[in-house]
Amino acid sequence: MLMLTFPQQEVKWLPATLLNIQELVYYLTQKNDNVMVYVKKINIDVKSNGKVYEMSNGLHYSTKGRGQWFIVEN
Repeated sequence: MLMLTFPQQEVKWLPATLLNIQELVYYLTQKNDNVMVYVKKINIDVKSNGKVYEMSNGLHYSTKGRGQWFIVEN
């Protein structure tokens, strides 16, 4: 299991099998009552030089490494 941090200091867990953005989209869609969640925009974080994915569910996701997804606070 992987830990995601949320702005309200909640802790959420995702299965460790989410290795890429396609798997994250599929997982988020399943959790959203099968209403499609999709990537709206991809930005590059200047500090980490990593990709930040703005999703249709209003949240921004990034990865710390292979499969370690987290929510980026704005």
